Amino acid sequence: MGHWRHVLAQVVADPLAPVDTLVLPGPDERHRIVHELVPGPVLELGDDSLVARFTRGAVETPDAAAFTDGGAQLTHRELDERSGVLARLLTRAGVGHGTTVGVHLPPGLELPVAVLAVWKVGGTYVPLDVQHPTARTAHLLADAGVGTVLTTADLAAALPAGPSLLLLDDLPVDQGAHSAAQPPLATPDDVVAVIYTSGSTGAPKGVEITARAVVNRVGWFAAQCPAAPGDVACMKTPIAFVDSLAELLGGVLQGIPTVVVGTDQGRDPCALVDVLARGGVTRFLLVPTLLRALLAHVEDLGSALPALRLWVCSGEPLPGDLAQQFAAQLPGRSLHNLYGSAEAWDSSWSPSWSSSSSSSSEVPIGSPLANVELHVLDGAGQPAPVGARGHLHVGGACLARGYRGRPDLTAERFVPHPYLPGARLYRTGDRARLLPDGQVQLAGRVDHQLKVRGSRVEPGEVERALEAVPAVRQAAVVPWRRGGTGGTELAAFVVTDGSVTAAQVRTAARAALPAHLVPSSITVVDDLPSTVTGKLDRSALPAPVEAAREPVGEPGSALEQRLAELWAQVLGVDVVGVHEDFFDLGGHSLLAAQLADLVGRSTVSRVPVSAVFEHPTVHRLAVLLEGRADGTDGDRPC
Repeated sequence: MGHWRHVLAQVVADPLAPVDTLVLPGPDERHRIVHELVPGPVLELGDDSLVARFTRGAVETPDAAAFTDGGAQLTHRELDERSGVLARLLTRAGVGHGTTVGVHLPPGLELPVAVLAVWKVGGTYVPLDVQHPTARTAHLLADAGVGTVLTTADLAAALPAGPSLLLLDDLPVDQGAHSAAQPPLATPDDVVAVIYTSGSTGAPKGVEITARAVVNRVGWFAAQCPAAPGDVACMKTPIAFVDSLAELLGGVLQGIPTVVVGTDQGRDPCALVDVLARGGVTRFLLVPTLLRALLAHVEDLGSALPALRLWVCSGEPLPGDLAQQFAAQLPGRSLHNLYGSAEAWDSSWSPSWSSSSSSSSEVPIGSPLANVELHVLDGAGQPAPVGARGHLHVGGACLARGYRGRPDLTAERFVPHPYLPGARLYRTGDRARLLPDGQVQLAGRVDHQLKVRGSRVEPGEVERALEAVPAVRQAAVVPWRRGGTGGTELAAFVVTDGSVTAAQVRTAARAALPAHLVPSSITVVDDLPSTVTGKLDRSALPAPVEAAREPVGEPGSALEQRLAELWAQVLGVDVVGVHEDFFDLGGHSLLAAQLADLVGRSTVSRVPVSAVFEHPTVHRLAVLLEGRADGTDGDRPC
């Protein structure tokens, strides 16, 4: 038994190292092991670096499309040449091995050029979401030690002062005169990206993603779901999330084109379906919340996307009823459930789930990826019996190096491996149970961490941001399911000095936090409940309520009256004034998509989600709709 554990742990700890022999246990031994350890298959990944894998396409299929964006495309040769030009500019700017480089770009053809250029000089990619507040971007730049940021002229004004800017608008066009930079010697333990996630202490923390984790994730998926002629991948996840790396690399490293989805298209179900259909996308990664929105708001989704056969859900638990709905509406399509985090990316999957696979409220997270292992341990760090709840730990090639500049937190969450000295396990914070068939199923959290629309949220970070508002003395944040909207949102309770309203607190939060961290409901209370030991008692907080307010503006037409009714329906409030901002009332991108769908059905013509963002009051949207009352905007596409 000890020898088996040692060999297996050695393989998952370093899958790039050669393994001469692997002594497999007998049947009785395997039966005992499944009660303690869920090992993934062993996959030989080879010695090629990320850069070598990228640039192979420039030699094998130089004129084939690597990325497409609307009518434009980037071939493998152009990707190699343009990233080589940019890599030389980075070298002149002093960027080298281990240097952190910020990439402040929206989804588009410039993004893969920028990331590959950073890797060509041995640098570490730090994604900066262009939608995030400037204050948060400034924190990330300082925390990651970024001295150079890749961006464009139109986005440069949104960046804080400090780092030097290298504008992709200025990239030399005479690319034939520049060969791709020779990548420095790299090791599997090199940090290739720093992905920032919500932090419980009030500030985001940077997870250092290694080359080993990236190569293992991409290599596993290529072996598990090999691309066929005609396959097309998709890139739509905002760059601040770790799944964006899978989309950036998954298609190009398998030699198939990747369709880029713009920010506005990604938050509008109808526009998203249109892009996927026109691009002939065959494989698609999305959060369950978006899958539910597509199934709810797109008529006959299967017919609208005839080429899309492989669907992969990630980012949050996959509800069993949603998987059943998928199976009923898209028969013959594959739905896979991926589980992971930035710290252990990705860890396990449940392939080809069907409505008959489980009666659970949530689809199991399944079995480990290649070169990965899962442990369900009890409070004493011993294996939990089959069926009993324990704490989920992950080990193997998927692990990050740790948290940037946080050795204390790294030691707390990346604990010693129980079977292999020197190796580590990541303590996920998820409760789980090992099922008799060897799959793993989640069973809640051991802390207060939440998932909101696929994004990880530490309530402590939101609470610290609210308490930074001068008039706020205390804050508490809890999950909330708004009536009729589905999905988890955030509700906040604040104790103030009486000089600010809930709406003013929310406005301040929107200026400091990314959209997914802004509470949809903020309630002013006299005190926060506490336990006998003086700690916050979240269970004793009242139900979130609509903040006391006076609706601003009465409807002046039948159209405004109808829009106000739809506004109230989507937001779950009694009444909405025609001059009240949709987002100040707790709206967010998915609710905006729901509103656009309802408005479109009421007015017969298509209303893009971008219209809600650009005209966020009843009155302004009514003016827009009345201005095109002749219906020249066309019929609804879905």
